[in-house]
Amino acid sequence: MKHRRIASCWTFCLFWIIAFGVLIFRLGYDVKTWLFGSSVIVRRTLGEPYDYLIVFPTGYHDFTKPKPLLVYLHDAGDVAKDVRILDTNSPHVFLGETISVKDFPFVMVCPSTPVHGWDSKRVITFLDQLLADHRFRYRLDPDRVYLTGLSMGGFGTFSVACDYPDRFAAIAPLAGGGDPEKAECLLCVPTWAFHDEGDQVVAYECTSKMIAAMKALGDREVQFTTLHDVGHNIAPPVYADPRLYQWLLDHKKSHD
Repeated sequence: MKHRRIASCWTFCLFWIIAFGVLIFRLGYDVKTWLFGSSVIVRRTLGEPYDYLIVFPTGYHDFTKPKPLLVYLHDAGDVAKDVRILDTNSPHVFLGETISVKDFPFVMVCPSTPVHGWDSKRVITFLDQLLADHRFRYRLDPDRVYLTGLSMGGFGTFSVACDYPDRFAAIAPLAGGGDPEKAECLLCVPTWAFHDEGDQVVAYECTSKMIAAMKALGDREVQFTTLHDVGHNIAPPVYADPRLYQWLLDHKKSHD
């Protein structure tokens, strides 16, 4: 009788241990993030637009308050590669190994595309799913969603924001370009663009003409920084500058 009670007790405990484990798995619970406040997590999606990397800054423990979201669109060199490669060349890397919440309070998401180019509708579908997914502990602020990207991702940043200008509080395209005929679409989207004047991969004019068109329409929320002698990959100096992130945070989507 005693052995039966012990066996029943063990069965009961095992059941709840398994049930708890399944629950934790389904919630996407990440112990490292909870304990240490810093983590890079790979999300493998099924039936969704993109696999993606999600990055939490060092010291991030408060999951109760909505956080700003920074979406990074990668360049053509990372197309159809393992999503984990984005942990070596996305914005958080260039800020250094120690990223404080004060300097980088964003939850950053880096989707990985298997095809060349960023499709606006797919990016927005991905963003909608991310904002609506309540399985995870983190909360995202839909009024503080920022978009940035390099090269192909810079083109994607301009394109997605032109097609869905009401979805972003601000954008920062790097070494990309936009369609000047769509410049009017960005009049309500604060924009800070970057390009090296001697870029041999993507012509400097791809960005400068877009910015000129925006300014000609009276856009006062547009900035353009010209770099020199850096080349095409301007990600390291641009993303290493804390002023970019402060500028992004100075903007919040208006509901007027």
